[in-house]
Amino acid sequence: MSEGIKNGWIGVDLDGCLARYEGWKGIEHIGEPVPAMLDRVHAWIDEGKIVKIFTARIFRRVQLLQMILTGESGIATIAA
Repeated sequence: MSEGIKNGWIGVDLDGCLARYEGWKGIEHIGEPVPAMLDRVHAWIDEGKIVKIFTARIFRRVQLLQMILTGESGIATIAA
């Protein structure tokens, strides 16, 4: 395995992968978590892998992180 892959990170899309997406409901709405994906992300983190969450939303990153970390998004368990 190349060093880039061995020491890299895993990217996870927010809408439709980590959180359910059922159509646009506003910038501050994040769908319910996808349990299987949350389990997978937790497993990667437990294995010491770096996981980065991506989104195509035009949104201030600080606001999105605050929503995730405070539980407003429903996916706060990722930060635990």
